[in-house]
Amino acid sequence: MAFKYLKYEELTIVPEFERKTHNITRSQIADLNGLAESIAEIGIRDPFTVKLEDGNYILCDGYIRYNILKEFLRAGIKTEVDFDKIPCEVIQGNTSPSDLRIEANKHIHLTHVQTAEYMKCLIDKYKMKVPEV
Repeated sequence: MAFKYLKYEELTIVPEFERKTHNITRSQIADLNGLAESIAEIGIRDPFTVKLEDGNYILCDGYIRYNILKEFLRAGIKTEVDFDKIPCEVIQGNTSPSDLRIEANKHIHLTHVQTAEYMKCLIDKYKMKVPEV
């Protein structure tokens, strides 16, 4: 894994890998507000995880922080973030999208239904075969 600073607009989003934010609890909302305040005050502390694929940097981990940055830009909010210098860990090689996502989010415990939905997405969207998933 290599470290690199990327411009915000260089990050490519795969919508199927975004975390669903419906049904979040009040404590989770408070955590997100705290994260947004922290990012606004000190910038991005932990690097995003991206994969270099066909010249594109595909975001594998950091969707919530990415969306907070997107909201800052949309709303014109002044922050300490340098949008031309986003810290990223770049993964290269033949790692599959599913392996990257699993590795990046192994600390998150998915329900069986969430795991099945995720696997279905990999099969439908990326035409992956069951042994690859």
